Amino acid sequence: MSRILNTEIIISVIEKLVKKACYELDDNLMCSFRKAY
Repeated sequence: MSRILNTEIIISVIEKLVKKACYELDDNLMCSFRKAY
């Protein structure tokens, strides 16, 4: 149970970091990919 909770926390943290990088870097690869699809 705690392992599942930890995984969810890690995933949410990674998503926040990706979004932060996307906002800070306009030419970020993830940003371009998300705009294309």
